[in-house]
Amino acid sequence: MMQPTLQPMLPPAPEPVAHRPTTRLPRRHRSGFAPATVFEAALTDLAADLATGALHGSAGTVHLVDGEVVHAESPATPDVGTLLTSAGRLSARTWADAMAATRGSGTAAEHLVAAGAIGRGELELCHLTAVLDAAFFALPQNDGPIGFLPGVRPGLTLTRPLEAGAMRLAVGKRRALLDRTHPAACLDVSPVHARTEPAGADRRAAACSGRRRAVLAAADGYRTPAQIARLLGRSAYTTLLDIRHLAAAGLIETPAPRDGPAPVAAARAAAGPVVAPDPSSAPVRPGGVPPQAGPPPAHPEVLLPSPAMHDFPPDPEIALLLRIRAALEARL
Repeated sequence: MMQPTLQPMLPPAPEPVAHRPTTRLPRRHRSGFAPATVFEAALTDLAADLATGALHGSAGTVHLVDGEVVHAESPATPDVGTLLTSAGRLSARTWADAMAATRGSGTAAEHLVAAGAIGRGELELCHLTAVLDAAFFALPQNDGPIGFLPGVRPGLTLTRPLEAGAMRLAVGKRRALLDRTHPAACLDVSPVHARTEPAGADRRAAACSGRRRAVLAAADGYRTPAQIARLLGRSAYTTLLDIRHLAAAGLIETPAPRDGPAPVAAARAAAGPVVAPDPSSAPVRPGGVPPQAGPPPAHPEVLLPSPAMHDFPPDPEIALLLRIRAALEARL
């Protein structure tokens, strides 16, 4: 008699699970390259939110209107008024009267142009120079107190505002030009002085043409490039570029590496006390609490991403101004 074979007990088949479609997380629209510093990250977020106000730190302030850059200032760089009055394009009284007449309205440019004091194109190019100069020192801020004052508007605004990414790109191109000229970032923040031993006649004639003689004469071993720019009433970045050219020709002594404050902090200290945005133009806060500025921190130097894979902004008029500015600087 045959024994029945036992069949193994199989577990019951699992019930089919309904497929859940994956939900893609929302992604914030950012610029084409990642921010390198805390200040840049905050600027990128505010631009994406179409914010209006002043993003400020101890090394500089950037003003936004509807997410676009309309003004920037830094205690390490001469402002628009200093550049225009030092060049003899405007008198100090004319500039002061225009700022007083349009205080808080952001229409100082229209006031000056309507009065016939200066042409619109010249004023816009000078203002763009001052904005990029200030951004050069403001963007590398990576720690310390960084705040945002909503609703604050400067007395002078760009006629054609800059996108935040376009401003970062322009600053990156400026850094790259400095490094191509003479890769010595310590020259940007340290006191510089003329070399004691004479350079070759050919090198001196090539490097000391035009305005560079004044820069060389001001390099006394005590002044930093920011202080030289203020003394001469010139663009801070143009002064940095002149000093790099003079150093490449062997006419300015390269300071030896030494321990000390980070480059951005050194530039801040060399420029003088902290200049915060004018609180009188800020909106009234609940409870009447005035905005406060923190103590000056020490900021490490953070280089911006390489701009080689990026192009100029799409606005043709802004792109033209930036190209003119870049071409002039490249030929200095």
